[in-house]
Amino acid sequence: MESASQYANFCFNIAVLHSRENKIPEAYQAIQKLLQFLRISPSSPQAQLPLSLIDLLVHYNLRTG
Repeated sequence: MESASQYANFCFNIAVLHSRENKIPEAYQAIQKLLQFLRISPSSPQAQLPLSLIDLLVHYNLRTG
């Protein structure tokens, strides 16, 4: 299970890195991989997103308008 956590952390960190470097398509792909891996749909009312992921999604949405 630790490798799953490491993969999720890796995807998250890659998304943050791409976002900060203004590589929006790459950030989007990393976010999508993370959401698919965690089986989370952010639009679901039952979704329990970690605060760090919410922050990443807000940052991404602000960058993309």
